[in-house]
Amino acid sequence: MHSSMAWFAILFLATAALSDLNRNPTVVELFDNNDDEIFTQQKQSDAYCDLSQIKNQSVLQKALLKTKKSEEHVQVPLEKALEIAKQLQLYLSESTNEDAYYIMSRLVKAEQCSSRSSSIHVLQMEIRKTNCEWRDVRDWGSDTACKVLDKEKSYTCIWTGEVDGRRVTKQYGVMCGEYSSNLFGATDYLCDRLKYSTTDMRRVMLATVKADKASLKIYNPPEFSATISEFGTHFDDLPPVRTYFNDKDGTIDRRTMAFKQYELKDGRPVNPAGFTGIQGRGLFPRWGPNIFCIFLVTRGTGDDLEVLTVASDGNSLELPKMYVDNQEASTLRMKLLEEMYNSRAQDNITREDLMGIVKKAMKKSLMVKLGFTPDALNTDNAWMETLMVQIKDKKKKHIGKVDLKSSTSKGMEWKKIDNETKQSLISTLKSIVGDENLNDTSLKIKDSKKDLKTLLKAIKYGSYYGTAISGLVLVGAWITVACTGAVVPVAAALMVFLSFAALALYMLLHS
Repeated sequence: MHSSMAWFAILFLATAALSDLNRNPTVVELFDNNDDEIFTQQKQSDAYCDLSQIKNQSVLQKALLKTKKSEEHVQVPLEKALEIAKQLQLYLSESTNEDAYYIMSRLVKAEQCSSRSSSIHVLQMEIRKTNCEWRDVRDWGSDTACKVLDKEKSYTCIWTGEVDGRRVTKQYGVMCGEYSSNLFGATDYLCDRLKYSTTDMRRVMLATVKADKASLKIYNPPEFSATISEFGTHFDDLPPVRTYFNDKDGTIDRRTMAFKQYELKDGRPVNPAGFTGIQGRGLFPRWGPNIFCIFLVTRGTGDDLEVLTVASDGNSLELPKMYVDNQEASTLRMKLLEEMYNSRAQDNITREDLMGIVKKAMKKSLMVKLGFTPDALNTDNAWMETLMVQIKDKKKKHIGKVDLKSSTSKGMEWKKIDNETKQSLISTLKSIVGDENLNDTSLKIKDSKKDLKTLLKAIKYGSYYGTAISGLVLVGAWITVACTGAVVPVAAALMVFLSFAALALYMLLHS
């Protein structure tokens, strides 16, 4: 009898312990009345995108970047190019971790960037290891006695640096790997491919080539941080060593969306995706993560479906996008409010009226945190992290009832889309979010939000009941020990209880 009661207690203890797996989950409402409330996050399996995922990269670049025109370049005369390459041979060999001397086996391209007055040069060449040591070549002052080793691999190298006349004055770096010698097309300009956005700066390597895959590398990239003229007063004008990283810094959220801490080196944030070929803050306003928000707003249904876009003359469709200092609801709401207010068609709509409309719309919204974005503006110390706010107003009850008429090229307008454009939007969203099962039903934000709230509340209240049962059963276990004297089975039950409790804690910490 006593044994039966003890094992009966074990069953209840195990059941109560299992209920602890749902204890105290973090339940976040989708925009309640608290202005500082954060959106519920719909996470990917990994908030950090793999740079090798060219599909996602191309989709994001189409959404975020504009095509830049080619600029004038000067082909370096062959005699000058060979003289520059000869200087690079000894430089490259001295900078490696071995004694071997490398010699150029083929000069593919040599360019002087921007104009004849520019000192920035870019070379593409193939190199191979010889039977000489670089110290001997340095002492001899010549490499005529060196022979290429037949069994050694050939490496394609991209060099960036500055040249005065025919003398190399600054070495930004060399990236060498087992790439194809046709790394660039016949009509491609090295200077264009290595150009950092709209600046005159050139990267050490291609933005699409990961530096850690290079077999040989010398890395001393140029430094660039935009000045106040690009951002007004809203940018980091202090040295990074005086900045509070990996946490909130006043109204600026300097945490990464992956909820992991990024490394700091010499007081500077380190890009979690690796080298980019250029140092500094670049064209970003912030050191470290820069939050970039895309708004996907639609109104109407069927043939009357319209999407909120940046005003344009043609049929191109560009979603509204902007930098924000944090992910708080009040910040995103104010950004959308300002853009819509400046583009409103009805003069009788006041700022206060529009604020109420936007606030209502945001309560019916969903935010998808995309995390790290492989963008062409990224540097070694500053990078883009993207989030998307999605609002749907099928019956034009809130944001959809505001007509827009942009007076500037930067304004916003509603653009009607056909089925082809709609499918293009859905495909773009699918590629960015990474959800292969995304379809039209995923755009029903209100319903999915309601279901999500119901599920979270069920888990929340279920955890409360589980906690209460756990306490009652634990007390019952001690009573069982006192009445029956069956210590061993009850002790075993307690061990099971504690094990499940530890597992619950582990799951909560890593959820």
